[in-house]
Amino acid sequence: MYSFLGQYAPLLLCFINAYLLLFHKTQHYLFYFLLFLLLSLLFNYGIKPVFGEPRPFLSKEKFHALVRQGIRFHNGIDIYGMPSRHAQVAIFNTVFNGLVFQNPHWGVVFIILSLITMWERVADEYHTLFQVVVGGGFGLGFAFMAYYFSRKKLQGGIQEKPDDRYFG
Repeated sequence: MYSFLGQYAPLLLCFINAYLLLFHKTQHYLFYFLLFLLLSLLFNYGIKPVFGEPRPFLSKEKFHALVRQGIRFHNGIDIYGMPSRHAQVAIFNTVFNGLVFQNPHWGVVFIILSLITMWERVADEYHTLFQVVVGGGFGLGFAFMAYYFSRKKLQGGIQEKPDDRYFG
């Protein structure tokens, strides 16, 4: 049960966030949510070979042989484990939801699903604890950037009024 939930919870969190943003906030937030989710996924795909860290279930010999052959996916799974994409997406969703909605009920749901996801990734040996923590850190960073840019766009070009020398 936890393996299934941990495997698909990031996708579930994406759908819940998209629904809440579409029907309970402005589409403006939805745009930045989707944009930064996509940027986060592209970043994850690109950074994995830079770290070059294998998944725990792959032996070092098997991993290096696959890398030498130029094989990125083995049995349908990316051979690189660092950072955890599942943890990155789960934390991105949780933090962005918390910043936008500030609703403790949804916050608890998102936190629980994120913790289940991260626990499952380590328990089923898809990632080490460090790979999950690093993925979560990247998700945190992308969530804050998404929120920052969405708020900046909402505020627009607000500037202070020049001093009119009124001392009243």
